Amino acid sequence: MRLNNYQVLITIVATLLLLCALIRLLWLDVSLVRSYSSVPDLDVSISASGWWQGYDSAGTLRQFRPNGPEYLVVFVFHSQHAAADMSLWNETMQLLQSRLVPITFWGICDAGLDCNIHKDVASFVILSHLDPYQMRIVAKADATDEILIYNQVNGLVAHLKRAVDPYIMSHAIEQRVR
Repeated sequence: MRLNNYQVLITIVATLLLLCALIRLLWLDVSLVRSYSSVPDLDVSISASGWWQGYDSAGTLRQFRPNGPEYLVVFVFHSQHAAADMSLWNETMQLLQSRLVPITFWGICDAGLDCNIHKDVASFVILSHLDPYQMRIVAKADATDEILIYNQVNGLVAHLKRAVDPYIMSHAIEQRVR
């Protein structure tokens, strides 16, 4: 079977279009890799799963996937100061419980499973660990004595200085989740 000039021309054009499409896909892939390489410096990113998730001391997967308006407060629960942290966060939660928009509190234990002994006293969720990328974000915030507040679409709402007084802490959170 012999190809006529028209069929040869169509074949060449189709091959060139395919080659252009392949080059475009490669270029997009390179730019995607570049954008991902810059992500570790952003505190607003979440894990590849698409939401905040971690494991509690019993090994149960906990996820922050609200169906409506809700906020997530993430902080490090310091095992060396467990009584003070417990008091701060339990009282802060109590002061904020009448809010129309729910607020979920997650304390990430700095001693992993050792915080298991505090889970029955805590009004908040104590997690032993998060996604590694999220752990890095929380550790970075804790290094500057801050907590993080995220909204229902996992957008960072605020970095707040950690207060020792539950009234001050609840007021600061209240101001950010209006």
